[in-house]
Amino acid sequence: MSILPLPVYRFIPCPADVYRVVQSVLIDKRAAIPAISGQVGSVIKAYTDTQAAIAAAHLFYKIETTDMSSIDGGFPTGVLAGYFTLDVSGSTVTRLQYELRPAYEQFTADISNLIAIFISSGDWTFDTLI
Repeated sequence: MSILPLPVYRFIPCPADVYRVVQSVLIDKRAAIPAISGQVGSVIKAYTDTQAAIAAAHLFYKIETTDMSSIDGGFPTGVLAGYFTLDVSGSTVTRLQYELRPAYEQFTADISNLIAIFISSGDWTFDTLI
């Protein structure tokens, strides 16, 4: 029995992909979202459009895997794991939205910790005009 390595993640600012990424993640996890679980397509679309509009108004990052151990059954590089948004108000930064695809929910503590480090290190400032 081999133990698979944990995936490594990268945060990619991609304002041009907000609607596509948000819809992909939310549709993938729709069964776990009470507002759209079991609903028809028009309800799901309205919900995802609303969430995407919120994301588009803030600093948006998609979360992708970036693990070089994809050989031997590890996680492949470049797979969409989720997204998060940051609300920047002066010198205050707050994580506003955070959604993971169901396959990555088991890593939520690790990813949340990486986001907290990303925020506290100030790495997000490279993606803003100050």
